[in-house]
Amino acid sequence: MHKKSDETIRAWKLAHGSLALGGTTNFALVGVLSSLQVPGVIKWIIAIAFISSAYGFVFGLLLEPILCERGLSWSGTSANKVVFVGNTIGAIGSLVGAVVLVYAAYKSLI
Repeated sequence: MHKKSDETIRAWKLAHGSLALGGTTNFALVGVLSSLQVPGVIKWIIAIAFISSAYGFVFGLLLEPILCERGLSWSGTSANKVVFVGNTIGAIGSLVGAVVLVYAAYKSLI
């Protein structure tokens, strides 16, 4: 049996733990979004960013085992690039959603 390094194990735990955190964040947003004191367009940006993020990651995660590719970089086969696009949409959506959510929370507090 091949023993994985501690760094590999930590990276695996982080990646898979963050998947559950993403889903939990979406559920939490349902309750918080209506309480934010910002224009509706800001709320729509937050919702669209997190929804597209979720679908991007679902797309990538479903295709990874089917195509036998991880999609962690834009190199290699076209199948790898397809998975990479899903992962990238998920990551960018999460980043945009988080930044706009922090802005909306700040604006709601002042």
